[in-house]
Amino acid sequence: AAMPRAVMLKTLWGCPEALEPDLWDGLFTRIKADGFDGVEFKAAALPEGSDARWRETLARHGLVFVSQCHTCGYQPRAGRSAEDAAFNNQSYVPSEVVADHVASFTEQLRRAKSCGAVLVNSHSGHDAWSTDTCIDFMQQAVRIEREEGIAVCHETHRRRVLFTPWNARDVLKAVPELKVNADLSHWCVVMSRVPTEDTEACWREVLELLAQRVVLVHARVGYSEGAQVPDPSAPEFAYELAEHEKWWRAIWAGQARRGLEVSYIEPEFGPPPYMHTLPTSKRRVADLWEVNTWMASRLARAFDQIYGGGVRIRDTPDTKPKPGFGDCPEEGTPEQIEARKELWSVATGFAVLGGLIAGAFVLGRRSV
Repeated sequence: AAMPRAVMLKTLWGCPEALEPDLWDGLFTRIKADGFDGVEFKAAALPEGSDARWRETLARHGLVFVSQCHTCGYQPRAGRSAEDAAFNNQSYVPSEVVADHVASFTEQLRRAKSCGAVLVNSHSGHDAWSTDTCIDFMQQAVRIEREEGIAVCHETHRRRVLFTPWNARDVLKAVPELKVNADLSHWCVVMSRVPTEDTEACWREVLELLAQRVVLVHARVGYSEGAQVPDPSAPEFAYELAEHEKWWRAIWAGQARRGLEVSYIEPEFGPPPYMHTLPTSKRRVADLWEVNTWMASRLARAFDQIYGGGVRIRDTPDTKPKPGFGDCPEEGTPEQIEARKELWSVATGFAVLGGLIAGAFVLGRRSV
């Protein structure tokens, strides 16, 4: 069988330019220069009336489009801003009605087709459903996928049908046509551990099922208390990175055995609240663009060593420098940034002065 060809996707999550048609050319030029083959974004979030321009701009830059779909996604509620983290958490997937999710799924698939998507990655259903209800919904989703004529994979995402390995195992067995996007970082949070064959009786079976069904890997590294390590190149997360890479290699091997022509790979580290920030200042602890590029470069080299195809992603050092406190990307207006720096300088000065006074006091006591 022919070896799969890696198609490396750039997530537009955290890229505000994605919502500004006049900025698409510049954004896609940068993405293409870094060596990516396509982008993932939610078609339903694009400005109304921009579908043709989106398709044409992507085509001009030689990029493919994978669209996200969030069944019954964010629903606005009165009195809360869209930026409010509590609002976003409470307003996501508000409906448990299967018919609502079916209608939302169908509508978003049609928008994705209009925007030229080659694949839809769906956050599907509700985690409160029984296994039978999950299976019923996914059977309907497979039928709608077939009727609409566009490929769909379903993400192993929290709050959704495939939110645990055990639920995913049961649903995948019952719906053999179901394709998957493996974002296994979510399972680390749900399970409060990084699963292995030593800790989970079902893990080998689950990985084998994934190897038969996955068409897209969201290559984000999770850990026992979160879906995203602050920086996958940091030595303190070497264990988590190694375990995730074992899973991804097992999935790639399964894709090769299946004779899959294309393996979609997408580092999907995201902005706050996934990205860790410093308290109060909200300064990010790492550069999001560079974190995703580092992960893509590393995976492109690994894939090339096994299956060939050439490394295309902009090369980055295998261990990149970590930003210190003063080097973190700044947020806010230039005036706010400058004010914070001035405040930090004053605070540092007071701390040094306090240390000198305390030292002098101690020396004085000793001399008495």
